[in-house]
Amino acid sequence: MARGTARRIDMLLEFLRLETTGGRLLLPATAVALVWANLPGGIYQAFWSWSPPPSAVLDALHLDLPLAAWVTDGLLTVFFFVAGLTVGELAGWRAAAPPVAAALGGMAVPAVVMIVVSGGAAVHHGAWAIPVATDIAFALDPVSAGVVVPVFALAAAGDALGDRVAWGAATGLLFGTPAGILLGAGLAVWARLGAFPPEVRRGDVLPVTVLGGVGYTASLLIVRLSVPDAAADAAAAAVLCASVVAAILATVMVHRRGRTRSP
Repeated sequence: MARGTARRIDMLLEFLRLETTGGRLLLPATAVALVWANLPGGIYQAFWSWSPPPSAVLDALHLDLPLAAWVTDGLLTVFFFVAGLTVGELAGWRAAAPPVAAALGGMAVPAVVMIVVSGGAAVHHGAWAIPVATDIAFALDPVSAGVVVPVFALAAAGDALGDRVAWGAATGLLFGTPAGILLGAGLAVWARLGAFPPEVRRGDVLPVTVLGGVGYTASLLIVRLSVPDAAADAAAAAVLCASVVAAILATVMVHRRGRTRSP
């Protein structure tokens, strides 16, 4: 009995160590959220708006927050902390310079594109940051990229066509992010600040830059925090549509790249 339990725990830990686990879990989580949010009675909203009973301690620490805030401000902090630890795998400045420069470019360029395309409207409330976020964990799951997100986007995509902020978000993700990643990494290599690993070819970089245009959960969080309610649906639809296109393009490019590299 104990041996069987230990084996199941080992299998669970091994599953959690896989880099694709996040994408696989996001798929059923999104499906559950879609069904749950559309149930009558507003039970989804009531659940996530629940707050703990009044407490002097929580109030003093500014932790008297609804459950949704504990998730977005608390659990995501752990996520980004763990993500930051992976930077330690880039031993040495020359190994770290191209990805660091690519990350900086992948944030700066889409923000500029967002502001320009939106005619400056994205500056208000910090909406310029919508295409800065990248959420490639969701794109690693082909079913989620090909089924759940397209259906989700289809429900609200029509609202995005006439909204400047929505157009800016989509353009920033689809064009600004790949351009910024390529520009940053290219400048780092050109300036001889660093170099790509020997096994990485130039053709391998482009699909990754396109995949950076997937801004699903992170971008949607910024939409909720920065865009007024009247325009939030259009901006969210733009993020979803751009994420779908980026995920599909990256998948096709990786598939074709794999065929050309195979003996």
